[in-house]
Amino acid sequence: MGDGSAGRAGDTAMGGGRGGGDSGAGDRGGAAGAGVDERPPFVDGCADLDRNGVGDCKETLLKNADFETDISDWTAEQDTLLEWNMHDAWGVEGTSGSALVSSVGVLDPNSDNAVLRAASQCVAVGGMQLVTVYANAFVESGQPDLTGRAQIVVFFFDGDNCTGAFTNSFTTPQPLDTDGIDTWLELKAGSVTGLSTKSILVKLGLSRAYKAESFRARFDNLLVKAQTP
Repeated sequence: MGDGSAGRAGDTAMGGGRGGGDSGAGDRGGAAGAGVDERPPFVDGCADLDRNGVGDCKETLLKNADFETDISDWTAEQDTLLEWNMHDAWGVEGTSGSALVSSVGVLDPNSDNAVLRAASQCVAVGGMQLVTVYANAFVESGQPDLTGRAQIVVFFFDGDNCTGAFTNSFTTPQPLDTDGIDTWLELKAGSVTGLSTKSILVKLGLSRAYKAESFRARFDNLLVKAQTP
């Protein structure tokens, strides 16, 4: 995963949002810019979030991007727990799954700010590449952090294996057509890497309040692509 600088990248979360607690099989689907409850197309048994006719699991740069049976190839960072969860974004319960990312404990009772806590995976990507990311995320209602939100955060590094200081980053915005609670969201964003970029760190991010007791979210169906713009 690289040195400690990768784990510290983006220690301060960007933006704010709504948070939410515990939910099960009755999850509803949603997508940024596509409306709530809209199921994405499936190709060869894989979600096709970018709707290009190719299953995302066939073209994503990430390993274990759909968490079918476990959370292998992903690393929990500071103040973060990572667990496999049986609830899949669009599949039948028990046949696939998702990644449950949690951050438990008050981090600073005197701060009104938010912070990024995450699980991550490093991927080799060269310079001047358009990196696009798509993902499903689910925030449950009833959580102590009412301002928390789920997001994908991507950091660019000039070193191999996400080492050294990061040079730039981008974060998926929240969909505008939903409050983001008890709904499977479709997150998406993109940016061009720098001339000297050699790797990117993809984070299953939680923007959580320092003073909140806990916050958690589920993630599934991550698509990361790098193309010449």
